[in-house]
Amino acid sequence: MPRDIPLGNGQLLVNFDLDYHLVDIFFPYVGKENQTDGHISRLGVFRAGSFAWLPDDGWRRVRQQYAEGTMVSDCCFEHDGLGIRLSISDAVDFHENILIRALRVEDLSPDQSGEVRLFFHHDFHLLQTAIGDCAFYDPAKQVVIQYKEDRYALIGGSSGGTSGILQYSIGVKESNHLDGTWRDAEDGVLDGNPVSLGAVDSTVGLSVQPGETAYLWVCLGTSEDEVLRLHEGVLHKSPQEFLRRTADYWRAWLHTEGHELPADLPAEIHEHYLRCLLIARTQIDQHGGILAGNDWSIRHFNSDTYSYVWSRDAAITADAFDRAGYEEVARRFFDFCLATISKGGYFLQKYNPDGSPGSTPHARLIGTSPRLPIQEDETALVLWALWRHFRRHRHVEEIRRLFRPLIVLSADFLASYRDPDTGLPLPSHDIWEERWGVTTFTAAATWAGLEAAAGFADTFGEGTLAQSYRDAAQGIRHAALQYLYRPEDGRFSRMAYIDPETGRITGYDPVPDISLLGLVELGFLPPEDERLQRTVEHAITATAVHTDVGGFARYPGDVYQRTEESVDVPGNPWDIASLWVARWRIARAMNKKELDAALGLVRWNVEHALPSGVMAEQVHPRTHAPLSVSPLTWSHAFFVATVQDWADKLRALQAQE
Repeated sequence: MPRDIPLGNGQLLVNFDLDYHLVDIFFPYVGKENQTDGHISRLGVFRAGSFAWLPDDGWRRVRQQYAEGTMVSDCCFEHDGLGIRLSISDAVDFHENILIRALRVEDLSPDQSGEVRLFFHHDFHLLQTAIGDCAFYDPAKQVVIQYKEDRYALIGGSSGGTSGILQYSIGVKESNHLDGTWRDAEDGVLDGNPVSLGAVDSTVGLSVQPGETAYLWVCLGTSEDEVLRLHEGVLHKSPQEFLRRTADYWRAWLHTEGHELPADLPAEIHEHYLRCLLIARTQIDQHGGILAGNDWSIRHFNSDTYSYVWSRDAAITADAFDRAGYEEVARRFFDFCLATISKGGYFLQKYNPDGSPGSTPHARLIGTSPRLPIQEDETALVLWALWRHFRRHRHVEEIRRLFRPLIVLSADFLASYRDPDTGLPLPSHDIWEERWGVTTFTAAATWAGLEAAAGFADTFGEGTLAQSYRDAAQGIRHAALQYLYRPEDGRFSRMAYIDPETGRITGYDPVPDISLLGLVELGFLPPEDERLQRTVEHAITATAVHTDVGGFARYPGDVYQRTEESVDVPGNPWDIASLWVARWRIARAMNKKELDAALGLVRWNVEHALPSGVMAEQVHPRTHAPLSVSPLTWSHAFFVATVQDWADKLRALQAQE
């Protein structure tokens, strides 16, 4: 099930799903070690002999969203049978690795009254496996602690003005046909078993009267002393204070001075822009890794996840944050790149958030010919983003330490990794990781990366080096115009097919692809260039989804997560596809009216996001339900960059008046 309401602080990331189950707890890296392994942790309510698990058994969802301008949830559910309204606020503390939960219970009518018992089930799989866990109740602290090796989770709570867990049950799950301790809660009384080992889970209970608020917290750490310290901190400051300070922190974080958006931006787009920044920020690890998307449900599709750092997606996201005023996000990412770049000067397909190589489907051999298992645009786009970062901030000392070990190393690779006959980049995997050859997008990205490297070399007085990079860039541009632009079609091809044995071009892929719109952002050709215009407009027409949902696919015939085959649906609508079209319309706008018209495409993303603001990779072409990974960091970053494009263009048009 797609994830909704991610909450995080750069070290601890918690996900709730569309049913508001607690499903993912990533710690101590964002995206690495899911301490639940994606298993559901439940919330249940007992009153006057009746029990219901949220959101089943008669619950009505009133709202499931964030409190405005914060990374604190604002959810409300009602149950007529139990006669209660349950308002929930959840937050991961901005500084400490603690999930704080506040649950306020209210009667639905004056005739209803009586104690309400809240039950919290936690299905930890520490170190991402159920094997070898131990959980116990600490009577001195009145908390439940589960641990394995150096991973600890502490569950504490308070209700009715009194701290401490009132009921608890610790037991075995996933063996001998046992569901887990959550079944023990359904009669309203937990059995009080104080310890269990192996595949274990726990359920704790708190009691409140209507009009009161119960608090539960989960502390994550690497030792018992650490989680007990966090627990004592909550007791000292109060859980209310942790919720308040976290809300205040994120409101302050959003109000970055000097990067205000024009007042002409429609309110709903502005609000979604801010929400995209917050949601994308939860996907970024404090060590600099920008994760593609931490939705553990995708593992059921191919036994792997999107919880990796792709330097392409990450570079684009870093640039979007940098444009929005969050240069520290970009700076940490470039440090991550410095630590992970290979000795050969290229980046692998993807990395874990600790910098270790991620899994890859890219072979090191095609036929009998060795090949690098890379996507060359990933290396190039790091240079492209870094140059834009430097031009904004001019932090010379920052670039000085990156110049030789990152910039020169990767630029030397890009300049040399070319076919000596055509001048094109050597084949690599495409932006979608589906085909191998020389794509127009990769050629443009490589050109942009080398132009960036030339700019850096000029800045540091390396004229000869700058000229070599510039010559290589111009050689790629000339080759792309000669080989990848097809005069007979009047547009660029998506890709040139390469014989792996001879290295010769054997044909061209004419399929219109939305990635061709990336040539605009990269500056490969100006928007007024007729070759680019024909290429882009053809791609837009061919990828349009002709349903009530609308939007744009990646390319005609896209089968990834495809829901149907029809002439109306060339593929599922992707958020970044509609935003690429919007960015093209913004780039082509000659006046305010045309610029405002482009916002219709931007508004499409707002309308097809979840009520929380979370955007998936794709949406269903008939129902607009989220598909694939949700949230996808790249989708939110594209939205931020598109709004920044609109703001920049508006300022340019106003300057011409």
